[in-house]
Amino acid sequence: MPNTLYGANTWSPYTACARIAAEAAGAQCEMKWLSESEKAAQIKSGENMTGKFPMLKTDDGCIHESVAIAKYFCYGHATLLGSNANEKAKVDQWI
Repeated sequence: MPNTLYGANTWSPYTACARIAAEAAGAQCEMKWLSESEKAAQIKSGENMTGKFPMLKTDDGCIHESVAIAKYFCYGHATLLGSNANEKAKVDQWI
C-alpha cells in the first residue's frame, strides 16, 4: 500500500516541502486533500492526535511535521540527506 500524505490546504509550503522530498526520493506517495469536516473526523478518530498537517500515513503509523515527513522519504537515498557527517549537518542547517 502506498503512503498517503494528507494536506489541509493546497497552498501550504509545509505540504509542498514533503511532496517535493517524496518526488526527489522517488517515493510512492498518494496525496489526499482534506475538507474541514474530513480534518475534524480524522482528528476526532485519534488518527491525527496533533491536529497538524501535513500528516503522512504509512503502514507503520502516522508521521506529523513536514521536516520529519521529508526526512522519512529521504532515508535510504544515497545523497538527499548527505553522504558524510558534514553534508548531513549542512542538510539539517538548511532545514
